[in-house]
Amino acid sequence: MATMENRTAQVVLTITTEAAVRAGKIRSGSIPVDLTEEYLAGLTPEQREVVAGMAHTAVFGAVEPTLDELTRLVNTQLAEKAEKRQKAEEEAAEWRRQAARVIAERRITEDGKVDWPRRPDGWYASDELIAAMRAEDPAVAELEMEAEAVAEAVQREKRKSQEEEAAQAAAARYREACEALVRQIGTQDQVERMEAGMLPNSERLDLVYSHIFRAFAGKERYRRLTAEDACHDDDCDDPTDVEVEAGDCSAATAAQWQEIKEFRSLLSEQETRDGADVDLRWHEVECWRCRGKSRRWSLRVTIYWHGKAMTREYAATPGNLADAEWGD
Repeated sequence: MATMENRTAQVVLTITTEAAVRAGKIRSGSIPVDLTEEYLAGLTPEQREVVAGMAHTAVFGAVEPTLDELTRLVNTQLAEKAEKRQKAEEEAAEWRRQAARVIAERRITEDGKVDWPRRPDGWYASDELIAAMRAEDPAVAELEMEAEAVAEAVQREKRKSQEEEAAQAAAARYREACEALVRQIGTQDQVERMEAGMLPNSERLDLVYSHIFRAFAGKERYRRLTAEDACHDDDCDDPTDVEVEAGDCSAATAAQWQEIKEFRSLLSEQETRDGADVDLRWHEVECWRCRGKSRRWSLRVTIYWHGKAMTREYAATPGNLADAEWGD
């Protein structure tokens, strides 16, 4: 009856002459290294698995026959496996992103929103291509959810770009209209400063607003309420602690209605067609300490000029409406 020979576990390290010399060593060839229980106990399960695999084959890359050298080779193999695993995961993720993009492009094209060009590989996003992707990746439901997200992101980005382009074009037209108006009604000094880039924007706007609201030149401008306008008690300890509110009125007195009609009559037919209007508004300032308050009314005139809403408020006849009749 044959008996199994009792031997110490070994790993054979193959050291090439070239590797030994470069490392400043003189031993080369296939040299066995005895394993010890203490050494194996100090390894992780992953490291022991690699050592077990080395026991059946010659191990290259060593420069000296020691356990420390064996550990270095084991860690090198583990690092290489981890790198390959990470690369495979990244490639899989990239494939999924590309596949999601293909499905997203196809869906957008079917909606008629985007005319997508032929893909670099010469394929169109067809049913056959998507079927092939489904066969390669069974998690197609998740993939198509990603595609939906991509499609929505593409559309959002497209809408954002269109809105930005439209806003930039509108701003450019408005600036050109302002410059043309300064040349038309401004003084020679103002024109010269504008062309030199030295005309303050506030001065430019004063000219623009004076021109747009010239029909209301004789009307009294509304003065905003301040803390001083609140009817404070004589013993109010902090008359600056106030809150100012304003809103559109939902009702008007007879006198206020006549004012609204008068102001609207000053608007040109073209301004009215463009959406210009006059709104009655209420304003109130109230002190948080003594609860003293004051109210005013105004007429807000809105005129659209080169696509921009321009507003000015004018003083209105005081009203005697109950709080419940006020608008929000």
